[in-house]
Amino acid sequence: MNEMLTGVDWMSTIKPDGDDYVMAHIDWLKTASPDDWHRAALDFNWSNRLEPLLWIVMQDECDLATALDVFWRCEPGWDLMLMARGERVHHRDEIDIINCIAQRLHAGTYTRRRIAFDAEPGRIADYEAMERDCAKIADPPFRPHPDMIRSLRGHEVTNDRAFYARYPEVFHGTVWVDTPEWNGTTPDMVEARDQMRNIFFNLFGIGVLLAAMGAYLNDVGQYWKMMAGCAAMIAFWCWWINQATATVRAYLRSEFLPVPRRQMMLVYSVLVVFGIAWMQGYFALSDMAAAAEDMSLAARAARLGVFVGLIAPVWLGLRWAAQHYTYRRLFRR
Repeated sequence: MNEMLTGVDWMSTIKPDGDDYVMAHIDWLKTASPDDWHRAALDFNWSNRLEPLLWIVMQDECDLATALDVFWRCEPGWDLMLMARGERVHHRDEIDIINCIAQRLHAGTYTRRRIAFDAEPGRIADYEAMERDCAKIADPPFRPHPDMIRSLRGHEVTNDRAFYARYPEVFHGTVWVDTPEWNGTTPDMVEARDQMRNIFFNLFGIGVLLAAMGAYLNDVGQYWKMMAGCAAMIAFWCWWINQATATVRAYLRSEFLPVPRRQMMLVYSVLVVFGIAWMQGYFALSDMAAAAEDMSLAARAARLGVFVGLIAPVWLGLRWAAQHYTYRRLFRR
């Protein structure tokens, strides 16, 4: 792969800093859609003048996801950290963009919310740090707003060949390189794999609890506490799965990869059904053992051995399936 990148003209992404070039870029943006503004922001080379980005985030039709992506790329917590420490803050071009977005977030004027967005864990940590730093500053230049890290439902917008075909090459901030299939891993992929493993286990567990609740329906009066406990656990796991899935989506977008929402929902449904089937199979084996009316210690040990023998391969299988799905499906290039 390094050999393929050797001949790439990286300096072509550094653009002229003259006013004419900047205005020409803004003039093109005026003809583009809010979705293409998002794509242009993703493509932007931050070594260039930032006026095109400022123009985008100032527009009434700028999508909230676009503003948030630009906001976090500006490293907004840097200046707050210096101020909280009592250190000197030097002016940088990103300040105008940060203040514009923060003011509009507090005013609620980003009304277009059609593009999907999820904050990466690092950005959530930065948000919490900004809250702590603002508490130490008498008059901070801006204050954090919950929308800065709130997940947004919407359609996926990624940079593809179709966009680069209609986006004038003179404004390209990146270089399109066709690379062969890569089987390596990145830190984001490893973190996403760990999240997916926990998601797989919890979805399987939800299926198990649903099957258990189905069995308890035969005598709700006696088992209502167990059913309530199962329902509470399912609700917690659903909340956690939603948060973990948002993290995986954020990692996919950080790698400029599409988020296959329908495929993920199908996989999630299959895992829940698998959990239900597994538990029903265990109940069937338990009923067979109970019918034998053997309550000896050896019989109980045998039933425990059957349970362990059933759960161990499932645990190993889910770990492998989560890794395979993450590396070979979600992050396949």
